[in-house]
Amino acid sequence: MVASALRRTVLILIVSLSGTAFSHPADISYLRVNVAPQRIEFRYSLNLATLARIARIDANGDNQVTFAEIKVLAPAVVAFLTTSSRIAINDSSSSLGDFESYECIWPNAETTVLTPHDADQRFVDFRFVQDWPQVVATLQLHLEDCQALGELHTIEATFEQSGEPATPVTFSRAEPSFIYDTGWNAHTSVANTTQQRFSPNMLIWASVVMLTGAGLRTLCRQRA
Repeated sequence: MVASALRRTVLILIVSLSGTAFSHPADISYLRVNVAPQRIEFRYSLNLATLARIARIDANGDNQVTFAEIKVLAPAVVAFLTTSSRIAINDSSSSLGDFESYECIWPNAETTVLTPHDADQRFVDFRFVQDWPQVVATLQLHLEDCQALGELHTIEATFEQSGEPATPVTFSRAEPSFIYDTGWNAHTSVANTTQQRFSPNMLIWASVVMLTGAGLRTLCRQRA
C-alpha cells in the first residue's frame, strides 16, 4: 500500500513537471545564421503564437489572421528582434545589420486566412544581413531579452559556414549566449580564409602524406 501511494506521488510529480520543464511547439522559434568571411545572414522563423506575444496580431479581434494584419505587425517584430539580439563580431559591438525582408511560410499567404488553430504551425521568416569590414573571426550572439516571449521559450539556432558542418545551438533563459568561432583570422584577406580552415593537425597529416608519396615515387624510380 505504501509502495502504491509512493508510485502515485511520483506519477503526479512527473505529470506536474511535464507541463513546465518542456517547451510546447508554440514556445519554439528558429534561427539560421549563415556566416561568410565578411557577411552574416540572420534568418528568424517565428510562428503566429510567438508573433502575438510581440504585438497584437489580430487587429480587428475576429479570431482570424490575414496577410494584411501580418504586414502591419512586421515593423514591430523587426524592432523587437533588432533590440533583443545583442551581437558582437570580433569582440566589437554590432547588430543584426540591415533588415532585408519577411516571408510568410505557407501557400497562398496573401489570400489565406488563418485561425488560432494555426498559431503554432504557421511561421513568418525575418531576414537580416550584416556586412562586416573585416573577416569574421568570432560571432557572439546574446538573446536573453528574447525570453520576454515566455519563460519556457527556446530558440533553436543553426550556425552555417561553407565547408564546415552545421552547428546547432539552443538558446534559452538558462543559456542565452553563444560564441561561434569561424576559424578565420580577422586580419587576413578573404582569399586566404579557405586555407585557414585547416587545423595544424590536418596540415601535419597532409605533410606526412605528401612526404610518404614522394618517398614511394622515389623508391619506384629506383626499382625501375
